Amino acid sequence: MLLWDLFGAMAPTLGEDEDLIFIDEIAALIIAADEGEGAAQRVLTARYASDARLHPGRVVTSQSPRGVVLEADLMRAPDPAIALGLR
Repeated sequence: MLLWDLFGAMAPTLGEDEDLIFIDEIAALIIAADEGEGAAQRVLTARYASDARLHPGRVVTSQSPRGVVLEADLMRAPDPAIALGLR
């Protein structure tokens, strides 16, 4: 996984209010967990386990800083030529 890989709730543009609410809720839980709140950590663990928007599936969209956009199958070995934009 790379910083520019998109999956689940991530999208290049967020247009739905419920998407923004979801992201804000998760961000608040992450901050609380980082500050040592055990309850927030338990909620995050449960949400991660039950909500597909929080973890990658088999395929992610990779939008590299070089402008290359491709679907990456996480179950296959990557083709370096594609990642470098040579194909």
